[in-house]
Amino acid sequence: MSTPQSQTALAAQPKPTLTQELASHYGIEGAKFIATLKATVMPKRQGGEPVAVSDEELAAFCMVAKEYGLNPFLKEIHAFPNKSGGVTPIVGVDGWAKLMNRQPNFDGIEFEAFDDDNGKPVSVTAHIYVKGRSRPVSVTEYYSECQRGTEPWRQMPRRMLRHKALIQGARVAFGFCGIHDEDEAADIVNVTPPAAREKKPLFTAPKREAIAAVEVPTSEPQSSAQAEPEPEHPAPEPDAEVPGPSPLDEKRMTIRDAFEAAGMQFEHLKAFLAARGLDLGADETDFLKLSQGVCDRLTRSSDSLKSFVSQAKKLAGGAK
Repeated sequence: MSTPQSQTALAAQPKPTLTQELASHYGIEGAKFIATLKATVMPKRQGGEPVAVSDEELAAFCMVAKEYGLNPFLKEIHAFPNKSGGVTPIVGVDGWAKLMNRQPNFDGIEFEAFDDDNGKPVSVTAHIYVKGRSRPVSVTEYYSECQRGTEPWRQMPRRMLRHKALIQGARVAFGFCGIHDEDEAADIVNVTPPAAREKKPLFTAPKREAIAAVEVPTSEPQSSAQAEPEPEHPAPEPDAEVPGPSPLDEKRMTIRDAFEAAGMQFEHLKAFLAARGLDLGADETDFLKLSQGVCDRLTRSSDSLKSFVSQAKKLAGGAK
């Protein structure tokens, strides 16, 4: 039976810190745990120089690892260097699979891959089955949007695309938030702040040279005594600059030309986007009225636009 003195002694014991809790979980002394974490999990720059990590960033990393029960030493969660010089917690595909399999209502996953006529990967759809739901959660990831040009993407494009579909499907099916995969972290790191972007004029057009004034002689020359000084005429102002198409209009025309070259009209594009869950706005009634976001997505690269046109044509052919 505990005495008032023993209860007071227990209450006076300090609560272990987050790193002490994790160190105890892995059976390591606190200072040794932090040193091991920095040496093996924290990223290093080229040449082996470690990235400087503040106590706050280390605490945030440990907090995410503890919240989701992921082991940093098994690479289920690791640190990615960010633009400010610190780190961002990243969950690898093994960590996402562990999180998903840990859910009591998870009931399996199936993948559906789609290649184009040349055998190149186009998309992978993950169908995640959740107990208590009448329909699976289905998420499609597209190669043209996800591929990075890195060695894993060149060597194993379908496997990498399957990983992306698994991660996004798990996020939608079970509501995981506040964690990213490595590609997403790279996008966050490489975003240029608006203030740092170069400001360019909206329209630019070549300037035209001013036409020099030409003196036309009169039919009857006047004597020098009678001649009156000719008033000086200022040179005419250069013609006003003719505005050229904006970068957005150029993207709109590129999309229009690609679809029309494939024998399709705006309605085919609209149906294709709707099939992918993207409804156009009320003002987007023509190729030349597409929004910036839609244009950027369709014209990310020439290959991506060709892939979208090919998919839209197949959809149009199947609808006949």
